Amino acid sequence: MRFNLNAGEQLNTWKKQLDYAKKNYKADALEQEKQKVINEMQNYLSTLDAGVSKASSEIEKELSELERPVAIQQRNLSADEITQLNYKTKVILSQLQGAAAGGANDISGVLKDIVEQGDTQTRWALVDSIHEVYATAEKLIDAPAEAKSNVWGRLKSQIDEQYNTAMDSLKTPEKLAADQAYTEKKSELENERFNLSFSSNNAKSNVEYELNSLRGDFFSSESEKQGPHF
Repeated sequence: MRFNLNAGEQLNTWKKQLDYAKKNYKADALEQEKQKVINEMQNYLSTLDAGVSKASSEIEKELSELERPVAIQQRNLSADEITQLNYKTKVILSQLQGAAAGGANDISGVLKDIVEQGDTQTRWALVDSIHEVYATAEKLIDAPAEAKSNVWGRLKSQIDEQYNTAMDSLKTPEKLAADQAYTEKKSELENERFNLSFSSNNAKSNVEYELNSLRGDFFSSESEKQGPHF
């Protein structure tokens, strides 16, 4: 963790200070030691808030600057390859239209077959034309108006799944490594943010509890010294 909370050690130090003072100091010196520890606890809480705020800002900055790898790696395509991809895109859209009579499941099934059985170029055609696939599939839904939104929602989720599967199958080793590095770094920062928040809240709660107890003890002793108020 980039910020050392050190709360447990601090609480033990203060406890030892007070235990020693209770055993060895006279009343006035003991009250002075209590006030000293109260001041140290207040300073610790201020330092804690400032340190956690700074560390949190650093984590958020790193998260915002973390560059997500591009979704689709760049390819240098020849004119012939582009022509073939355009042709395969038309075939995919035609297959979707042919499956429309069977409903959303058949439409999704066409894409599943392409992902599992299609060659690399056909899968690239699916990935490259995904927006056309979405638009065509949505238009092909034959359902009452009140149900169409739900049917499309389910179908879109199925298309998303097939698209992601196709994307994964087309990634180069370098792309897979870049994606994994991004995911691991993002997870590391998010875990650090969570742990910082959890640990700092716990530390603050523990110190505030001891501080309030010590304040109550201190002010009670001060009242006893001053005697009753009539």
